Amino acid sequence: MLSKVSGVFIGVDSGTQGTKAVAINGKTGAVLAEHSVSYGLIQGLPEGAKEQDPKTWTKALDKCIKSMLLAGNADRLNGRCFHLSGSQNGF
Repeated sequence: MLSKVSGVFIGVDSGTQGTKAVAINGKTGAVLAEHSVSYGLIQGLPEGAKEQDPKTWTKALDKCIKSMLLAGNADRLNGRCFHLSGSQNGF
């Protein structure tokens, strides 16, 4: 269902394998721009350790947003709403 609200809605999913972002026109639902960045775990840790540097996530988010602004013509990306989603599981 379309929101019928003018402006751009930006959604970001930051996960364990990468960050994905999309900018959508609020009235038409058209995708204006999208970008993703993949990343992995910190290498060289002790056996069984699996960690990521939080700076990797913030750099990926920055790269996604900048790339979308360039790809989507910044004048069209007048943001109305920004949603960030991230999840992890713990054992």
